[in-house]
Amino acid sequence: MHELRLRLTGLAKMMSSANSRRLRVLLTSILVLAALAAGYLLVLQQANKISISQVERQLATSLEQTEDLEQVLLEIAADLELAEAQMEAAEDRSKGVLANVAAVAEKLTKAEAELTRVEAARSQPAADVSLTPGFRHSLQGSTPPDEKIAFLTFDDGPSLVTGQILDILGEYEVPATFFVNGRTTSTAIAMYKRIVDEGHALGNHTYTHRWSELYTSIDAFFDDLLRLETLLVKHTGVRPSIVRFPGGSSYAYAGRYGGSSIMDELAQALLDRGYYYFDWNVNSGDSVAATAPRDKIVENVLKGVRGKNNAIILLHDLPSKTTTAEALPEIIEELHRQGYRFEALNEDSFTYRFR
Repeated sequence: MHELRLRLTGLAKMMSSANSRRLRVLLTSILVLAALAAGYLLVLQQANKISISQVERQLATSLEQTEDLEQVLLEIAADLELAEAQMEAAEDRSKGVLANVAAVAEKLTKAEAELTRVEAARSQPAADVSLTPGFRHSLQGSTPPDEKIAFLTFDDGPSLVTGQILDILGEYEVPATFFVNGRTTSTAIAMYKRIVDEGHALGNHTYTHRWSELYTSIDAFFDDLLRLETLLVKHTGVRPSIVRFPGGSSYAYAGRYGGSSIMDELAQALLDRGYYYFDWNVNSGDSVAATAPRDKIVENVLKGVRGKNNAIILLHDLPSKTTTAEALPEIIEELHRQGYRFEALNEDSFTYRFR
């Protein structure tokens, strides 16, 4: 009996120290059953229904079963402790993952802001170039000077916005000119092909559009230009002969990187190698912000064409230029109403240059 009391006391201590609620309930049940079994045996002995030796044998059996249960419970307790440790470790790992996700999200937000800034910056400085005194001149080419002809030109694509613009141009049956940069995504390659297949002019706007690299030397400029040319020939079969300088053919920007004579040298080198370059005489102003107001773009174009029979209109088709696409139908309809027809640029078109 003494040994059974010790065993029951041990079970009671195990129960009080158990961390798991389920384990405490199980230990309590076993403790109650063991105590009831011992009490029942003692009652039978006192009623002389069984002998002391039988009680002892029964108690010995109960002790063995209790020992087995204790072993099982100890194993369960060990498993529970391991499970709790694993849960704690998993929780720590999940906290680490959440921290990493938050860090990545923050980087993406910063990258998006930087992309928006770069998109606005890469073409914005050109907004005032056409107003620079002494640089502007035009070559009439074969374009009739007394006819109203508008040349829609889109810089810095291709992107998904290019696809929207092509859809609109197709709906109105209007040709345009796309001065593209170099991209190798499936979307970009599809846009290069669509531009050509749908009858528009494909122009070279350099592969990278990076002024700080392009305008350091003639070799640097042509390395970049020919890199895009190779890409376009590969995917469209077209070698563009028309070019637009990033930022336009102005001293103001190229001179910062290659000296005051770099643009004159580049312009002459282009012509010597059989290329033809275009600037613009109507600025839509869609580069003054990452996404300029639609109505302002329309207003700028309609103001810009006043008094001009031949209008080369600067627009952009970067990913952020959604409002340019939105403004396009009204621009086309209003220019049609004013008597303009639309053409794509070529070597014999009316040409406007800042130098």
